[in-house]
Amino acid sequence: MMDKRLLILERYLEKYGQDFTQLSDELNVSSRQLSRILRKWDEEGYIKYIPGHGRGVKTKIKLNMDIARELFNEMNKYRDELSIEEFNRYLVLPWPVEYIESIRKIIEYERGQDPAASNSTAMMDYLYKVPETFIPSLSIEHASTLVGLQVFETLYRSDVNKEIKVHLLRFDEWRGDELHLFLKGGIQFSDGEMLDSTHVKTVLETLKNESVYTEIFQLMGKVKVYDNLHLSLHVKDASLMMKHYLAEPMSAIFKFDKNGRPVGTGPYKVEKYNSRSVILSENKHYTFDLPDVKRIHLITNESKIEKYQRNAFEGTYFPEIYMWNIFILFNPLKNRLSFEQRSYLKQLFLDATYNGSTSENGLYRKASAFTPERRMITPKFDFPIKLMLDRLNPSISEDIRRRLSASDIEVEFVEMDLHEYLETDLKTLDVDVILMKESYHQSHPWQLIDLLTHCKFREWYGGLEEMKGFLGMAHANDEEARDMSQRILKHINDSVYIVHLFKKYRKVFLPAGLKNIVEMDYGAVDYSSIIAAK
Repeated sequence: MMDKRLLILERYLEKYGQDFTQLSDELNVSSRQLSRILRKWDEEGYIKYIPGHGRGVKTKIKLNMDIARELFNEMNKYRDELSIEEFNRYLVLPWPVEYIESIRKIIEYERGQDPAASNSTAMMDYLYKVPETFIPSLSIEHASTLVGLQVFETLYRSDVNKEIKVHLLRFDEWRGDELHLFLKGGIQFSDGEMLDSTHVKTVLETLKNESVYTEIFQLMGKVKVYDNLHLSLHVKDASLMMKHYLAEPMSAIFKFDKNGRPVGTGPYKVEKYNSRSVILSENKHYTFDLPDVKRIHLITNESKIEKYQRNAFEGTYFPEIYMWNIFILFNPLKNRLSFEQRSYLKQLFLDATYNGSTSENGLYRKASAFTPERRMITPKFDFPIKLMLDRLNPSISEDIRRRLSASDIEVEFVEMDLHEYLETDLKTLDVDVILMKESYHQSHPWQLIDLLTHCKFREWYGGLEEMKGFLGMAHANDEEARDMSQRILKHINDSVYIVHLFKKYRKVFLPAGLKNIVEMDYGAVDYSSIIAAK
């Protein structure tokens, strides 16, 4: 963000030219601080700063741009993230006359749109990052799932009992190995276009041929369209897993509008976004009841969210909702670590985290039983352990790093930024252990389905025979799938290929005048269910 004092410098140069005897007073800094600030602005490209030397060479400052215009454009760009107080701090700057009225109008508009207003139908919530993409079939991020659940809908959903139910469908039926889908009529995308069979066919074929989940959808064969609301797809062995896959966020139905943006049939649409926030507004073409909350500001700035919750109005914290699981995952492909070595490391990981700073945070719930052993015999390690730590959990990472550094084990710590991590197939990484964070269902068989579809877990474990057997079996019923899911995950846990550390929860804050929190899957809130109190 631009330093607002640049505007003071611009006005100063207009008034005094290259006479800088009063500049430090104007900027309210010392002479030494002034030199540092001018050098910094020069490095950032806003000005050309030539410091004077001795008596012969005078200091010169040249502006590289129209500061007032650049600062105004930046303020306008991030206006949805700024509070009224922050706008007022812009207003008191020495703007040229032509800018002042525009800023006042923006403040008046934003005051009317302020989600902190007690009777407002807008609200603000936290989003840990802005997604790289909003296209469901290309998404590998939890953040895009949190947004997508508001914007896109799936053919199937799981109900409160985690049973598969039709959603965008009126009904379905099996005819041999073909699953026939009959769409509800009158469903509209947020741009007003009616949903029909061709939209669904396009999404299904994208999932099989062009998505990041193509491997999962190879059990799907040809898709046939019979009319606007009736289509079918061939499914290998008539596997009931297909319905589970089509209930996942990655399978949400979307299309592109005339501007090339993905749009859905959900209660909200993406109004706009930048690197720091996403704004959702109601889909006025939504088929069911329109939401009471018309606009949602999803902000990545935690401190701003906390200030909003603390000071904006009287409100209530509602019960915490699940966000994700944090766990240690061992590489099953390299097979360098024995059961004894993994068991020993498990004790160290649990000791580090359960006695570390994170365990004091009430929103992190311990996920494994841990009893410190008085004496642990260190197994022999003939090579350094390669451990990748998660930068999004710095306190946990630091606790683990500190504990392992104090042990007799040689450890090589590997770091990777989030974008690179998400884009890299784990099978290509030369690491033995990863500190992971994944959001998935807690009940079976959904838990294993999630892990083997949209989670990074699948890159290490999806190719194992028992996993392929689970995904490929023609399940007679959900009970059979649940039993197999439990059996597989218990084996992984008992074999110490996974070490459960924490379940992370979060609190959701509602403004006065709004009520009714409904939790969706993956730590999302169903904003469309929030009611404006009468």
